Amino acid sequence: KIIIFSGSGNNGGDGFVVARHLYDYGVKAKVFLLAPFNKIKGEAGENLNIIDKIGVELIEVETVKLKEIQEAIQNSDLIIDAILGTGLQGRVTDLKAKIIDLINVAGKEVAAIDVPSGLNTDTGKIEGPCIKATHTITLALPKIGLLLFPGASYAGKVTVVNIGIPSYLLKNKKLKTNMVTKEIVKSLLPSRAAYTHKGSFGKVLILAGSVGMTGAAYLASEAAMRSGTGIVILGIPRSFNPIMEVKLTEVMTLPLAE
Repeated sequence: KIIIFSGSGNNGGDGFVVARHLYDYGVKAKVFLLAPFNKIKGEAGENLNIIDKIGVELIEVETVKLKEIQEAIQNSDLIIDAILGTGLQGRVTDLKAKIIDLINVAGKEVAAIDVPSGLNTDTGKIEGPCIKATHTITLALPKIGLLLFPGASYAGKVTVVNIGIPSYLLKNKKLKTNMVTKEIVKSLLPSRAAYTHKGSFGKVLILAGSVGMTGAAYLASEAAMRSGTGIVILGIPRSFNPIMEVKLTEVMTLPLAE
């Protein structure tokens, strides 16, 4: 059983589109409207009219008791959050806040469209009730608020989907914010010739470790190796040398006076 909570804006319109596609696949989702039917205008209203005509079940939340909504949530297998999108300003209040709280306490699978409702898209701040999603399907590009905490902890697994925006617009030089990905980092790393050896890539001497803090020496040595250093030498108090000989097989140890 799938239920969709849709607001009156574009995010709500995305929820109506999801309902239509689910209907085409033979899945009859139930849609809860967080605004009166006749108050939903524009493209969202057009998509609402479409799913109304094909027979998707529509329920205005203002016309039913919260207990009925709570029961629908408890009996569902998946909840789709299309209440609020990137245009949120300030704190979520009133009926929307109550619905968000009911969804969160239910502990169900929740898929948020674009961003979890209640999350500040630009900062990742949570200023009031916010959907705790297990999945977020974000459109075209990842939103900053999905990458920064605490917002990232509300987004669950984030999937970026292509919605047909021309690639040249996404590569516009006027865009001032870029996300560093593994692919970008990999492309910046210099290639290494096949005939090189560890002596070709420099040496690092690390002086670290004390009673109760051998982990610092281990982590620093591992970090140096992962960053591409050819030879890593760890200077460690002599009594800790047996520990590091076991934990660090690629690092040379230099036992020192206590």
